[in-house]
Amino acid sequence: MSRESRKLLEGLEALAKQNNITTLVTSKEIYIADQVTLVYYTAPILNLIKSKIGQMKKKSSKHFTVEHWVSVLNSIFGNNSSVKREIQSDVAQADDVGCHSHSLISKYLLVDYSSIDSELIYNIVHKYSDHSIQKAIQTATNANVYNIQYVNAILEKEQAVSNMHKQKMDKLREKANSSNSVLNRPKILHSALDMAMNQYNWEQQKQNAELEKKMMDMFGGDFNGR
Repeated sequence: MSRESRKLLEGLEALAKQNNITTLVTSKEIYIADQVTLVYYTAPILNLIKSKIGQMKKKSSKHFTVEHWVSVLNSIFGNNSSVKREIQSDVAQADDVGCHSHSLISKYLLVDYSSIDSELIYNIVHKYSDHSIQKAIQTATNANVYNIQYVNAILEKEQAVSNMHKQKMDKLREKANSSNSVLNRPKILHSALDMAMNQYNWEQQKQNAELEKKMMDMFGGDFNGR
C-alpha cells in the first residue's frame, strides 16, 4: 500500500481501539484507501472522520473503514482545494474496478510506495488487463526487479508491440479486401461457340498472312502491284 494509505488505515485502527471495536483491513480497503489519499491529504481525512465518529452515539466496525466515508469526503471536500492533491481525479472513488490487479501489485512491491507511485499504479490497473499486469509482474520478478516503473515499462513495450502487430494485420486485411474487390468484379463469360469462332478467326488470319507472304515471295514484292 502507499505510505499515505498506511497512515490513514493505522489512524482508523487506533480510533477503533479507542472505541473498543475491532477492524479488519481487506485488499479492497487498501485499494480504496490508495484512491482516497490520491485525491485528499491524509490529515484532513482523519480529522473529519474523527469529528463525525465523535458525534455518533452508536458505532460499528463499518464506521472505521475508508469505504464508509468516501461519499462524505467527496461531499465536504469536493470543492475545497486546500485539502486536495493535484491529480487528474476531482473526487475519490469507492469502486473495485482494478482491485485484483492492485492487490497483485501491492504484494509484488516489497515496501510501501509514494503518492507518485500510487497514481501510476492507479493508471496501470485502469489501463491494462489483469492478465497483462500479472505477466509483467512475473517478468519483473524473474529479473529480480521490484519497481513499479519497471512493470509499467514492460506493459508499455507489450502494448507498443501489440499495436504494431495490429497495424500490420490491418494493412494485410486492407490488401486482402482490395484483392477481393478485383476478384468480385462482374466477369465476361464466353460460350463454347464464342471460343470456337475466335479460334476459327485466328486460324483464318494466320492462313491469310501465310498466303500473302508466299505471293510476295513469288512475285518479288507486293503482288497487288503497289
